[in-house]
Amino acid sequence: MKKQTISALLTALMICLTIAIVVVIVRIQMRGAPPEEAAGSDSYIVQEGFDSQDSVSDDQSVEKPSEAVTVLVAVPNTNSSVNVRSGPGTEYNRLGSAYSNNEYEVLEILSNGWTKLLYSDQEAYIYSEYVDYKLRTTDNGSVLYDTPSEADLAGYKSGATE
Repeated sequence: MKKQTISALLTALMICLTIAIVVVIVRIQMRGAPPEEAAGSDSYIVQEGFDSQDSVSDDQSVEKPSEAVTVLVAVPNTNSSVNVRSGPGTEYNRLGSAYSNNEYEVLEILSNGWTKLLYSDQEAYIYSEYVDYKLRTTDNGSVLYDTPSEADLAGYKSGATE
């Protein structure tokens, strides 16, 4: 082969490898990191934005949110991914996958075994048996996860089957 042909092939190979690496990095970042669990507890806390060596003096003001915000989230309970669909059934289009190290805000728990949630800023559905529900409370830079009670879940349950 000519030197020019070999050079062109190597350049094309390098471009393909670079694209593949970028795609892998983007997919890893989209999955996110799993929350860290506290030992021996059903709840866990993720601290954001505060280093243990940081200190606040009396003359510094600390901005605090006016109140804590609690949201019900669905966390896939499988080791692999779960299909996310455009409607509450397997006959609907597949929009993508939900992974066990991500959480998705719950909009409604349907009586037909499906959960309506926010997925990529749109309403989507996931089969309820593949998720665990968690209450996520955000307050002053801390995020607390707790197991919801039946009363908590009742506020999201619907008799509608859509």
